[in-house]
Amino acid sequence: MKKIIQFLLIILLLIIIALVIIFFFNPGNLKNKIVGNMINSYLSSKMSDYQPADKTEINANYDHPALSNTQEKTLYDMGVDVSQLPTSLDPATSDCMASKVSPERLQEIIAGSVPSPLEIYKAQTCLK
Repeated sequence: MKKIIQFLLIILLLIIIALVIIFFFNPGNLKNKIVGNMINSYLSSKMSDYQPADKTEINANYDHPALSNTQEKTLYDMGVDVSQLPTSLDPATSDCMASKVSPERLQEIIAGSVPSPLEIYKAQTCLK
């Protein structure tokens, strides 16, 4: 019984180490892929007309009117099809996003700063 518990603890420790490596060092852009899958899953459950697309199907040349080029590239790298995102924020969505990230940070993002994957994950609940 002691050997089984030791084996399970070693497996658990290896999983924790792997997650730390993925989220702090981001080898092979895995963190963005994981967060992108989470975002796409959430958006498809909340937005009736949102369909997650393969990277081959995403139009990388689409110019979203409300996003800067670096914001578009970040979302594209996460696997989000920016052509299906809303082109403007209504006041309720803006207030919700300000409560998820600070109002100052929201203004920076609106001005063109690239949101972190964590900020995107926090703010995804504001999209309907």
